[in-house]
Amino acid sequence: MAKLYAILMTVVPLLLSPVLIVAAALDAWHLRRRLQTAPTVNGDHSQTLIWFHAASLGEVVGLAALVEAFRKTYPNFRIAISTTTPTGLEQAKSSVPDADASFLLPLDIPILMNRLLHHLKPAMLVLLEGELWPSMVSASRRAGCPIALINARMSDRSYPRNKWVRPLFRDMLLKIDIVGAQTQIDADRLVNFGLTTDKITVTGNIKSDQLADAHKKSRSELRRSLFLNESTPVFVAGCPRPAQEEKEVLLACEAMVNERPDLKILWAPRHLDRLPDVERMLSGVGLKWIRRTALRASGDRPATVILLDTIGELSDLYGAADVAFVGATLVPLGGHNLLEPASHGVPVLFGPNYQNVRKSADALLSSGGGREIRDGTELARVSLELLKDATMRREMGAAATAAVESGDGALKASLGLLQKYLIST
Repeated sequence: MAKLYAILMTVVPLLLSPVLIVAAALDAWHLRRRLQTAPTVNGDHSQTLIWFHAASLGEVVGLAALVEAFRKTYPNFRIAISTTTPTGLEQAKSSVPDADASFLLPLDIPILMNRLLHHLKPAMLVLLEGELWPSMVSASRRAGCPIALINARMSDRSYPRNKWVRPLFRDMLLKIDIVGAQTQIDADRLVNFGLTTDKITVTGNIKSDQLADAHKKSRSELRRSLFLNESTPVFVAGCPRPAQEEKEVLLACEAMVNERPDLKILWAPRHLDRLPDVERMLSGVGLKWIRRTALRASGDRPATVILLDTIGELSDLYGAADVAFVGATLVPLGGHNLLEPASHGVPVLFGPNYQNVRKSADALLSSGGGREIRDGTELARVSLELLKDATMRREMGAAATAAVESGDGALKASLGLLQKYLIST
């Protein structure tokens, strides 16, 4: 199957070359950058370069923490960072501004990956979570570049799906040199797909450590940035997914505002291109809204909903909330990062679909820092209960913080794997 994939990814682009040329000229799907194989690399080219790759914005959070720790240990190494999305790239440039190269990963076409490896000449490729691309992995192996998979996971959702391409996964896993898995379940699944047990260690989730150690702005400072006072009740809707989950959260927001007209809602769409649709939904039920960037410019205005139209702010702005809902959990998508609001001491509400963040969900449920809800109606009911009861909010928020601070040293363990491998080679 690996050979078939390589053939298809060589032949199909050739057949589609007229379409690709036009798309690149129009920069559709950011194709112009996805065809480049010689990104600018700064620094002393005689120094060792390590290439880090993460999928998108969420994964870059863990990547930034790992790179920062790696920099402190190896200050003379050059760092290259790639992502698969423009939003991830923007976050990478913001989180790791001193990286020697930051670029969008080219299309997973053998010739493009071979050229990229020849250009970068990395001493190691470090992949985050489940970001495995067959041509990239094969090109790295041919170039003699060791591959590490850090913070690795295989979610309940992707596990059965990946079985359809088990031979392809097995081929990639056999080419990886060292793996740090988030949980024992993830480790077992990777071994089941072909990874040998001597290559894998359970290290935990880097994001937990990063959130526990992060320097956070105060609640007062965050609220001032939103032109909100201390007594205003605030609910945060963190990245509800279109369109069914958005409808459930909208139902909850409408019910909450009917009972608490003083409520302010911070709504963060999953992607910025959802803003017009969310605006129409809010207007359709009579909820006045304003975009975050307009709020910055004009000060306070009589809007109930503040729409977050910036990138990378949600993790901080959870700290302005009294109650937070984390999306991708009322629909079968596995859940976003539950620990972001928890790290601010904010009660966390989420739906039953938290397969991708099961360890975090279990920690929050067992500590009492999180509550599982079934739909928009229950989301409104539980949120209103918390908004009415300051003591319950404080106790639940303290339990949420405790769940984050009970992290398992994942960052140190992951860095240790890289150090051990670099020293031994």
